[in-house]
Amino acid sequence: MNAKIITITNHKGGVGKTTTAISLAHALTMLNRKVLLVDFDPQGQCATALGMDPEGGVFNLLLQRQDPHQWVRLTGRENLNLIPGDHSTATAQIVISAESRSIDAIAIQLQTFSRDFDYLILDTAPSVGGIQERAIWASDFVIVPTATEFLSADGVRHVVELMQALARREWRGKLLGVLPTFYDET
Repeated sequence: MNAKIITITNHKGGVGKTTTAISLAHALTMLNRKVLLVDFDPQGQCATALGMDPEGGVFNLLLQRQDPHQWVRLTGRENLNLIPGDHSTATAQIVISAESRSIDAIAIQLQTFSRDFDYLILDTAPSVGGIQERAIWASDFVIVPTATEFLSADGVRHVVELMQALARREWRGKLLGVLPTFYDET
């Protein structure tokens, strides 16, 4: 069985992408699924939220020609593993863009984990250029968290347009859903 890959993304920051990624990953482990959470955001907040130190695991995953399994960290939660990111992830994005790496570069790197996990959850930064597009390309499904306000909704529009452009290049993934966050009735 190959792992299902779900990317959590929005072009807008501060909409709950990391919280969504961690919550989804944890929920899947509660269903006895083995999950690898991959933090493609230079802020490294997945590690912080899980009580770990951010580190350059994603940088190494993307740029080193070594066994990618060495960058996987145990989180202390059953069935939940993490490849943490940190500020060096931004450098990886610059290198990937400068080298004009193929759109499937991340998909190729993640294939090595396809038999080790049931799900790979990819947390992305709110940026265009490099990692975000390649993470979506690697995905079977995309979830777009959005705060219930105009600028976040505009970020959703940009993600949908990007997904449509990737579909024209034969991306086979699907939008799993748009997730409203930070809703306040008052």
